[in-house]
Amino acid sequence: MAVAHASARAVAVSLSFVHLNVHSNFSLLSGTRHVDELVAAARLAGMSALALTDTNGLYAATEFQAACRAADVKPVFGVELRHENRRAVVLARDATGYGEICRLVSRRHLDAEFRLGAALAGTSDHVFVLCGDSALLARLRGRGQVYVEIVCHHDVPSRRRKYRLLDVASRLGLPVVATNNVHMLRREEHRIHRVLCAMRTNTTVGTVPDGDVEHEECTLRSPGEMAALFDD
Repeated sequence: MAVAHASARAVAVSLSFVHLNVHSNFSLLSGTRHVDELVAAARLAGMSALALTDTNGLYAATEFQAACRAADVKPVFGVELRHENRRAVVLARDATGYGEICRLVSRRHLDAEFRLGAALAGTSDHVFVLCGDSALLARLRGRGQVYVEIVCHHDVPSRRRKYRLLDVASRLGLPVVATNNVHMLRREEHRIHRVLCAMRTNTTVGTVPDGDVEHEECTLRSPGEMAALFDD
């Protein structure tokens, strides 16, 4: 797991990175690739494990497990829960954690009173929670297995957000983890992603709300590329 290190440059050569926020085409009208392609790309990049965190669902869990077994990649089961413009990744530590995630997903879809903050606050140590929402993180302070999720691209806004979240982590005494919120394998697929988002939001490609489209760099970056983004 790519937990932030005090001296990333010193370990970059031997860095073993695992993507912990990855969306397949089972993140309906958002992800561009099938789980088989994502697992194969992770294996080709030398990754020993991969998480699958489709949005509000575990629809591809069986196919993901089969693909990982065939590629000799350790599967990490999870979900990205989204509700009312808030989001957090929940990863299973064990079989008990997987069952807990299943119940969370059911509540997200069936409970009219569902609130993400309350749901996360009620989770056990059988799951990891990765979150980049300052308000949610403050609510989860003191709970075990909570990480500040930092996604960084090559633009100024995301770099500012990185330092802002590092400050939040310091103030709340929380560890940090680097992800890339993967929705594509390659940057050229962003056009496809945008078309899918337009279909999901019932808009046109040119009028999709910014908050409903992921950054064009949300790709399955290699360990070296991730190390370069966090070399400071």
